[in-house]
Amino acid sequence: PLHPSQPSHSAAANHAPAVDLVREQVRRSVLLERIPPELRDAGALRSCSEDLLGSGSVVSVAFAPPDARRLSELYEEQRQLHRSGSTGPDATRAMTSFQERMHIRRE
Repeated sequence: PLHPSQPSHSAAANHAPAVDLVREQVRRSVLLERIPPELRDAGALRSCSEDLLGSGSVVSVAFAPPDARRLSELYEEQRQLHRSGSTGPDATRAMTSFQERMHIRRE
Protein backbone atom coordinates (compact mmCIF):
# COMPACT_ATOMS: atom_id res chain seq x y z
CA PRO A 1 0.00 0.00 0.00
CA LEU A 2 1.04 3.55 -0.67
CA HIS A 3 1.82 5.87 2.15
CA PRO A 4 -0.55 8.88 2.07
CA SER A 5 2.36 11.18 1.26
CA GLN A 6 3.34 9.15 -1.85
CA PRO A 7 1.90 10.16 -5.23
CA SER A 8 -0.70 7.91 -6.79
CA HIS A 9 0.33 5.94 -9.88
CA SER A 10 -3.11 5.86 -11.47
CA ALA A 11 -3.52 6.17 -15.22
CA ALA A 12 -4.81 9.72 -14.81
CA ALA A 13 -1.72 10.72 -12.86
CA ASN A 14 0.62 9.27 -15.49
CA HIS A 15 -0.42 11.27 -18.56
CA ALA A 16 2.50 11.66 -20.87
CA PRO A 17 3.28 15.32 -21.59
CA ALA A 18 2.82 14.64 -25.33
CA VAL A 19 -0.73 13.38 -24.73
CA ASP A 20 -1.54 16.54 -22.80
CA LEU A 21 -0.14 18.67 -25.63
CA VAL A 22 -2.27 16.85 -28.20
CA ARG A 23 -5.38 17.26 -26.07
CA GLU A 24 -4.62 20.96 -25.67
CA GLN A 25 -4.10 21.34 -29.41
CA VAL A 26 -7.40 19.60 -30.16
CA ARG A 27 -9.17 21.78 -27.61
CA ARG A 28 -7.82 24.92 -29.25
CA SER A 29 -8.06 23.88 -32.93
CA VAL A 30 -10.33 25.81 -35.27
CA LEU A 31 -11.74 24.65 -38.61
CA LEU A 32 -12.45 27.43 -41.07
CA GLU A 33 -14.49 26.96 -44.22
CA ARG A 34 -15.20 29.20 -47.19
CA ILE A 35 -12.05 31.23 -46.66
CA PRO A 36 -11.85 34.24 -48.99
CA PRO A 37 -9.33 33.74 -51.82
CA GLU A 38 -7.02 36.45 -50.47
CA LEU A 39 -6.63 34.48 -47.21
CA ARG A 40 -5.92 31.08 -48.81
CA ASP A 41 -2.24 31.42 -48.08
CA ALA A 42 -0.87 30.29 -44.71
CA GLY A 43 0.92 33.60 -44.10
CA ALA A 44 -2.11 35.73 -45.00
CA LEU A 45 -4.44 33.64 -42.84
CA ARG A 46 -2.01 33.72 -39.92
CA SER A 47 -1.62 37.49 -40.22
CA CYS A 48 -5.37 38.09 -40.35
CA SER A 49 -6.03 35.70 -37.44
CA GLU A 50 -3.36 37.32 -35.29
CA ASP A 51 -4.76 40.77 -36.12
CA LEU A 52 -8.10 39.56 -34.74
CA LEU A 53 -6.91 37.36 -31.86
CA GLY A 54 -3.60 38.92 -30.86
CA SER A 55 0.04 38.46 -31.75
CA GLY A 56 1.33 34.93 -31.14
CA SER A 57 -2.16 33.46 -30.84
CA VAL A 58 -1.75 31.21 -33.90
CA VAL A 59 0.50 28.18 -33.46
CA SER A 60 0.14 26.73 -36.95
CA VAL A 61 -1.93 26.98 -40.11
CA ALA A 62 -2.75 23.93 -42.24
CA PHE A 63 -4.92 23.53 -45.32
CA ALA A 64 -6.70 20.27 -46.10
CA PRO A 65 -7.95 19.16 -49.51
CA PRO A 66 -11.40 20.68 -50.12
CA ASP A 67 -12.90 17.38 -51.30
CA ALA A 68 -13.67 15.07 -48.36
CA ARG A 69 -13.63 12.03 -50.65
CA ARG A 70 -10.11 12.92 -51.77
CA LEU A 71 -9.07 13.35 -48.13
CA SER A 72 -10.40 9.85 -47.36
CA GLU A 73 -8.47 8.41 -50.30
CA LEU A 74 -5.28 10.12 -49.13
CA TYR A 75 -5.80 8.88 -45.60
CA GLU A 76 -6.20 5.30 -46.80
CA GLU A 77 -3.08 5.59 -48.95
CA GLN A 78 -1.13 6.93 -45.97
CA ARG A 79 -2.33 4.03 -43.80
CA GLN A 80 -1.19 1.53 -46.42
CA LEU A 81 2.23 3.16 -46.67
CA HIS A 82 2.67 3.04 -42.90
CA ARG A 83 1.36 -0.53 -42.64
CA SER A 84 3.80 -1.77 -45.27
CA GLY A 85 6.66 -1.07 -42.88
CA SER A 86 8.99 -0.70 -45.86
CA THR A 87 12.24 1.18 -45.53
CA GLY A 88 14.89 2.25 -47.95
CA PRO A 89 14.92 4.42 -51.08
CA ASP A 90 11.71 3.00 -52.60
CA ALA A 91 9.73 3.59 -49.42
CA THR A 92 11.17 7.10 -49.10
CA ARG A 93 10.21 7.89 -52.71
CA ALA A 94 6.69 6.54 -52.17
CA MET A 95 6.22 8.65 -49.02
CA THR A 96 7.66 11.76 -50.69
CA SER A 97 5.37 11.28 -53.68
CA PHE A 98 2.42 10.84 -51.35
CA GLN A 99 3.26 14.00 -49.40
CA GLU A 100 3.59 16.02 -52.62
CA ARG A 101 0.19 14.82 -53.80
CA MET A 102 -1.48 15.68 -50.49
CA HIS A 103 -1.31 19.39 -51.29
CA ILE A 104 -1.35 20.19 -47.61
CA ARG A 105 0.75 23.19 -46.81
CA ARG A 106 1.95 23.87 -43.30
CA GLU A 107 3.55 27.01 -42.06
